[in-house]
Amino acid sequence: ACLTEGQIWDISNPAEPVIEDRIRNPLVEIWHSGSFTWDASVAIFGDEEGGAAATHGCNNIGPAPGSVWFYDVESPFAPVDSFTQTRGQLDLICTAHNYNVVPGIRPDIFVSSFYSGGTGVIDFTRPFNGPGDSAHPKEIGYYDAASGEGGNAADANTWSTYFYRGLAVANDIDRGVDIFRYTGPETRNATRLDHLNPQTQEDYIRPRR
Repeated sequence: ACLTEGQIWDISNPAEPVIEDRIRNPLVEIWHSGSFTWDASVAIFGDEEGGAAATHGCNNIGPAPGSVWFYDVESPFAPVDSFTQTRGQLDLICTAHNYNVVPGIRPDIFVSSFYSGGTGVIDFTRPFNGPGDSAHPKEIGYYDAASGEGGNAADANTWSTYFYRGLAVANDIDRGVDIFRYTGPETRNATRLDHLNPQTQEDYIRPRR
């Protein structure tokens, strides 16, 4: 994610990386986060709308600024789908920020932070239906400070959420570290990695169906 565009690089020679694709999308304000599915077939880019200082709020009809965008790595010329966080109110900051994909399973699931929207668990199982399909991808679980503790939605300021060894580990700027266990069946057979650096996806894992 390169601020004004997304890029896919060939790093077979790490000393001389080659830009394979440059991806532009007028609905993305700040290309901030990037990741792949564990089978390396889909690139996932997050838009940090307004640098998390400006927002359209959480009740957008997507796709909208602050969304997560999915691209076919083999043909990344147009997004194949998107997800917009719709929980919350107009004045909340609800942009996607720092996430990863649950390893080794099909369905396709990722966990993400959404600032005021807390942490979400999103099912983006392929085949894709195209951007703007309100039924897919869909959020199958979430936590934010307002719903979880009866407080104000502004109590959530979640900066990153990563899935590791059956848990979603979230870093909230104001609250500290939250650790969640998603109890639905979708993540039950996830691969348990020996270690994880979310910014360096080191392994290729073929999803189990």
